Amino acid sequence: MATWVPQETRQRKKRDEKQRQKANGFAKETLKGKNKDWEIPRKLLHCSNGLICFYLYEQRVPVSQVVYGLILYLCIAFGADIIRFLFPSFNQLYIKVVGFLMRKEEETQVNGVVYFLVGGIIALYFFPRDIALVSIIILSWCDPAASIFGRLWGRYTYRFSNGKSVAGCCGSWLVGSLITYYFWGYCVHKNEDFSWQTDAAIPLWALSILGGTLGAVTELVDIRGIDDNFRIPVLVSLGFWIILVVFGLGSPAAL
Repeated sequence: MATWVPQETRQRKKRDEKQRQKANGFAKETLKGKNKDWEIPRKLLHCSNGLICFYLYEQRVPVSQVVYGLILYLCIAFGADIIRFLFPSFNQLYIKVVGFLMRKEEETQVNGVVYFLVGGIIALYFFPRDIALVSIIILSWCDPAASIFGRLWGRYTYRFSNGKSVAGCCGSWLVGSLITYYFWGYCVHKNEDFSWQTDAAIPLWALSILGGTLGAVTELVDIRGIDDNFRIPVLVSLGFWIILVVFGLGSPAAL
């Protein structure tokens, strides 16, 4: 015999069940979209570029060989973009294979890798090796740091008109400062000509602050829509070059 249940109780059970289903669905959707929202594979690829730079530097690979390698890689990446824009079926296959490394807008636009390669080539070709190397590493690690700090703490800080936050800017500055300090403080090879010397007019701590500031500002400021993968290594290299070489602050202070 069926047990009679008051209507109010039945309605309350239905509401509770709907709330549980909604919570479960939200949790599943969150887990499903976690990698995509945080762009974890893309960030790992970004950071690995910095590690590769350190490795090539420690192996003393000539800059000319690195530039030639980047040009070859650029031809392949840009050629793939041209083909996928001309042939939609190839673009669909391309997205299926490497789409997890791409942002949504890159499915119909030039891949960020192309801008990264062009920026790296310009930095290595036109600027001293140590300046170019630090600038490329700053791009590789400051950009992901800004994104992570912004996602974690951006809601607690001021947000700029372009959607970026003070928290993200602070993360970029911190990582850029540490990169600058570590490279010029511990990684430079002896008996080699570098843009900054230990007895330079600008001390290492001030140079580190400069590196963090250059990285944070170039990552934050949007210049006519220029991709940050291009503008960061070029502008950071230019900033270091002006301070250390043009103004001569990387050389020993005059007595």
